[in-house]
Amino acid sequence: MDGVGDRVESLQPTLEAASNSPMKRIADDDLEDFDIVDLSDAVLDLTMKEGGISKAHWKPPGANTNCQACHLKFDLIDKKHWCHRCGGLFCKSCVSYRRKLSPQATPDPIHGMYYNVCINCFKQEPEQSVGPSRNYSNHFTLLRNQHLKERDSMVRHAAAALCQACKESGMASSISKSLGIDPEWTKVNFCAKKVASSFSVCLVCQAKFGITLHRHHCRLCGRVFCDKCLFRSIEIFDDETGNVKLDILHPEYEREKSIILRGCEQCLEALEKATKLEARLQRSLSRSMSTGTEVTEATLFEAKFVQPSPAFEKVMEVHPKIVKALKLLQTTISQFQEDINSLVGKEKSGSLQGISLKLAKHEGDVKGLFSSLRTFAQILKKTKARPMNVSEKRIAENLYTQLVLSLGDNVGPFRACCSALMDFFPEGVLAQTRALVDAEGLKNTLLVVRQLGIESLLFEDLKDVSVALAGVTQQLHGKIRELMEISNSEQFVDDVMEKVDKFVHLSIKTNSFIIKYQGNPKWKELVLSVWNSTFRAIYTQLKRKTSLEVIGVIEPWINEVWKEGCDRITTLQRRDVEEEKEWEMIDSK
Repeated sequence: MDGVGDRVESLQPTLEAASNSPMKRIADDDLEDFDIVDLSDAVLDLTMKEGGISKAHWKPPGANTNCQACHLKFDLIDKKHWCHRCGGLFCKSCVSYRRKLSPQATPDPIHGMYYNVCINCFKQEPEQSVGPSRNYSNHFTLLRNQHLKERDSMVRHAAAALCQACKESGMASSISKSLGIDPEWTKVNFCAKKVASSFSVCLVCQAKFGITLHRHHCRLCGRVFCDKCLFRSIEIFDDETGNVKLDILHPEYEREKSIILRGCEQCLEALEKATKLEARLQRSLSRSMSTGTEVTEATLFEAKFVQPSPAFEKVMEVHPKIVKALKLLQTTISQFQEDINSLVGKEKSGSLQGISLKLAKHEGDVKGLFSSLRTFAQILKKTKARPMNVSEKRIAENLYTQLVLSLGDNVGPFRACCSALMDFFPEGVLAQTRALVDAEGLKNTLLVVRQLGIESLLFEDLKDVSVALAGVTQQLHGKIRELMEISNSEQFVDDVMEKVDKFVHLSIKTNSFIIKYQGNPKWKELVLSVWNSTFRAIYTQLKRKTSLEVIGVIEPWINEVWKEGCDRITTLQRRDVEEEKEWEMIDSK
């Protein structure tokens, strides 16, 4: 301390000289013209340059060798960390708490920034709020209600415009001319074409419009959607007084002479509210219950979504089959036409054998598809005569009409192909060629089924499946014999079977299906996988090399043995699991 005192005494003349300087003689009132900086603020500015918060109160790094909280010793891995509030030395885990602090390291819940603090400093301060907040729920509710009112008003005006356009066009003539196609007056609420073309995606599902996905308008709001996001649930009808009215479509109130238009989900929701559908259904249900009790929400929900009639369920069952068959018919006829066009070049080169096999298959496939579609048409004709509501009856009639029109559109091209084919091949040659192609395709199936049957016989648990495979082998053998007789083939069926057996025995040695898994603890899982993949390969090969008529005959045989094998292996797997559980119970006891 003496050294410090000597240094202060040595500075005394300098301090006296400073006191007599002109600055000392400035009046106190004049000091207001100068920016006076406090020394503590200057020190704070220097200490904040690195981290944005004061570090003047931090302890020196050598003050502690252990954490103040958990007493963990500091080293190269567990390094020292400071609490920004009290400045103590802690390990990393003990300063993992966060508080909002001001630049002076004091609590500031509103304007402060989050810093790491120790547990004591965290607990000393009261729980900090997130700062000033505002509840927007009431404001949002107000805006939403305003939007819903505007939407309801827009839907009412659009419905009125649609009814007026229908009245001016004439209701009866519109119904007679529509035939499933919306009349021109239904476009009264459409947006402009330039606006519609500016929409590149559907407003609901965001699907991109293109060649296959077209734009469709809601008949009320006029906005653009894809076909899947619009619903035919807007009903326009003529009441007894001659006025045109609009209602939400429901089987309970549907009229026989009405036009059903498309609408988006939002417009239909507003229309349902405007037409008071729920109130009408509630009154109708109360009358039908005749008890006067209040209708529950569950009962009302069931009434809004009416279950389809048994006759319409049959229509729904047949519909996907019809769509699949029509697509396959168009594809096959297109390939048939391409092969007919290439037949001229093949005739000049003299190589007709390969193209004749393909043409024979195409002809047989198209005939089989026509036969299946005619059967579906008969089913629809009988079904639409059974009791159904108005909507279901309209759908069934439209589906039947579409099927009949599609058959008529494809009959002409098919007859033209057959006529051109007769110019190149004599009558009966194509039938023999088709039978020969089918026989060759079935030989490959016979090889696979025969090999699976022999390999299954070597498994003790699959002998029943092997017997079933042997039965399918005999059925395929008989079908091949029948086809070879039609084709007037010079080969004998017995010789074919003998060659099949020789090839199967050779294939078992070199490329077996399931016999290689004998002795494997997981053979059931492996065999089941091979079993499914093998039968899928059989179907793929049949569709490529065999006519649909023959596939329709042998498909039940293949499906039955496929299912029997899967069920047998699955049963064995369940048995193993149950035995394993029993052994575990015995071991636990």
